[in-house]
Amino acid sequence: KHVRPEDYHIWYCPRCFFTDTQEAFRTAEARGKKFDLLRDKIIELNMNSACALRRIGSEVHYSGDVIPPRSALAAHLLAIHEQELLLPSMRDHEKLGRFYVRAGWQYCWATDAMGNLDSQTLAMLAEFKKAWADLPDSYARCAARAIEELMTSMVSTVDIPDAKREIKMLALISSLHRKLGDSPAALECTKRVFDIARQRRNTLKRTVESGVTSSATGGSRDKMLSDIEWMSNAITEVKEARETMLDEIAAREAPPIESYIAEHGGVPTPEIIDALRQQKFNYHSIRKVVAKYGTELAEDSEFSLDDIAPPTPPDPTQKTPENVDQAESFWRMVVDFAIGKR
Repeated sequence: KHVRPEDYHIWYCPRCFFTDTQEAFRTAEARGKKFDLLRDKIIELNMNSACALRRIGSEVHYSGDVIPPRSALAAHLLAIHEQELLLPSMRDHEKLGRFYVRAGWQYCWATDAMGNLDSQTLAMLAEFKKAWADLPDSYARCAARAIEELMTSMVSTVDIPDAKREIKMLALISSLHRKLGDSPAALECTKRVFDIARQRRNTLKRTVESGVTSSATGGSRDKMLSDIEWMSNAITEVKEARETMLDEIAAREAPPIESYIAEHGGVPTPEIIDALRQQKFNYHSIRKVVAKYGTELAEDSEFSLDDIAPPTPPDPTQKTPENVDQAESFWRMVVDFAIGKR
């Protein structure tokens, strides 16, 4: 019961402090071509006892039955630091983004009910900062950097777009924005998830309905049917996630909206509604408050997930993985993506 599986995701070498996922320790193919560049940098840095690599690596201790919390945190920070030794154009931004997500979890687990880290962890981080000034020293900083890396990975991908991968990545980014309190950005990600899922589902439906049993846009018929169900689940659940987020925003914004209406005559006139919109209150929040006065506004025109919109033309270049994935919980898939399961 004292073992937290997430602590064991990062492996490291106690001699040279190379730190990465377990796959990188098993085969040359898993390490990839960029490993040669990283290896040379690590060998060079190990000659300097004051460098961040040595400072952080000396705090990682995996010899006991259970990895100590500070060792797990240090290992995750070391993995991030090593990935950032490479030039931005050479980095695996998706992997680095997931490392930041996992490091953020470590900060959450190390934080007490008052939101503070213990004195020993703070002292350890202070030592790290002497050699790594830009050390991500909080959940918020890790989450913000994770968003940057994941977005970079999305825009820099040169392969044919994979709709499932985009959906999972955008959902993770939305979750990070939400935890950082950036509701508009979180909602925008859910809108993009909806658009991608709907377009992909409509493309697959047209292919299946045409009687094609295998195509460049969807693989075999069974694969296409499975993907249609997966995309439909994603559409349903992203709508539910959006409504939850909008209700959370409405709960925060309702008191100031009600106060503004009370201060300006107590009736939500069109002029007052326009003024509330100009003050950047969410339309959904305004609509919910105004309904209490017996006035109904239109649906949320700023963020409409209209599932009846006409399908977009098929994209003949779009491909999906050949393995057949059974439709399952959308958010479970998102968590699997965050922890590195594809």
